[in-house]
Amino acid sequence: MKLSGASYDELYGSFRWELPARFNIAAAICDRHAAAMPDAPALIHETSDGSVNIWTFARIKEAADRLANALAGLGVGRRAVIATHLSQCPENLITHIAAHKLGAIAMPLFALFGPDAVRFRLEDSGAAVLITAADNMERVAAGLTDIPTLNHIISIDGPGPLGAKGFWELAAAASSSAVSADTSADDPAYLMYTSGTTG
Repeated sequence: MKLSGASYDELYGSFRWELPARFNIAAAICDRHAAAMPDAPALIHETSDGSVNIWTFARIKEAADRLANALAGLGVGRRAVIATHLSQCPENLITHIAAHKLGAIAMPLFALFGPDAVRFRLEDSGAAVLITAADNMERVAAGLTDIPTLNHIISIDGPGPLGAKGFWELAAAASSSAVSADTSADDPAYLMYTSGTTG
């Protein structure tokens, strides 16, 4: 097979990723857009009741900066694993961006996982933080006790059982400005576990 005058094997053998020496995901997907076009829509969130909430880049950046600062104040930093056990909601995006700002590792967990699945991933990864919602926490509460590395549980629905801190309460009390960590292309950013569906 020939592509643009070269064979597949020639193209495959000559391909190289163009990787920058320094790169931070939060700066690339949020910070630069918040600076260039702060009022542009970054996220359109439709709730179960049909209401629509538009999040601008500036609004996402401020919330992520506040959360990053709040997490740093709790002792969470570079290479810490931050697990998100959330549905697709603004807090999920905000958490991922905040994790990248810190140079931490974001670990998404399927929102419908039960206690055993969540516990295994938290223990195996050495997660320091779990960010979740009240209904998820209620469903998996039995799996959240006695995990040595899990220092903080944060709920997007406010303070709750198991010593959960409130997501928005923490963010509101933190500074609204944070600088994204100076990370390289080789620094870990995500930790993904298969659900086993691929065998």
